[in-house]
Amino acid sequence: MNANFLGFKKQHAKIHLYKERIHLILSTKEQQSLFQRMPQNDQYHAISVFETLINANYDNIELLQAALLHDVGKTIGIPISYRVLIVLLNAVLPKLYRSLSEKPAIDALSSPSSQCIYASIYNVNAFRRPFVVYRYHAFISACLAQEQGLSDRVINFIAKHHDIFLNHQEDTLLSALQWADQLN
Repeated sequence: MNANFLGFKKQHAKIHLYKERIHLILSTKEQQSLFQRMPQNDQYHAISVFETLINANYDNIELLQAALLHDVGKTIGIPISYRVLIVLLNAVLPKLYRSLSEKPAIDALSSPSSQCIYASIYNVNAFRRPFVVYRYHAFISACLAQEQGLSDRVINFIAKHHDIFLNHQEDTLLSALQWADQLN
């Protein structure tokens, strides 16, 4: 049997196993729909982050919501072929990656407002767009979470899940999300 097929089946089984728990954490149909927008590999990653936090005895609902939705911003446009290219460029030619993923012309990336972010993202050259989406996916994810009425704290966790803090005491729960994301 093909290894890719077995990986797909493993992902599908884990997603199915957590379906009821996801519905308890993402309590509205809109929040659940946001999770369902993600491709299976991103859902699997989100559930793995969620599971890591649960296994480490974190039970804060806002943290768990952020764990499930922290990468949903990637759904607005990063084909799988670009994901491979982005990871390689960021590792091997980081200056080129940063150049391709520069912030859109209008400064819409200072506070979550999906109308601004969508306008600025879709004004980016089609080749560069996936690079920009990947680089700013945390912010885009926060915008999408805000649209679905998640709390300001969840939005903050999502928006900052890739931020680097000099003082990790700033927010223990945010640090936990970052830790779990890095492990998975």
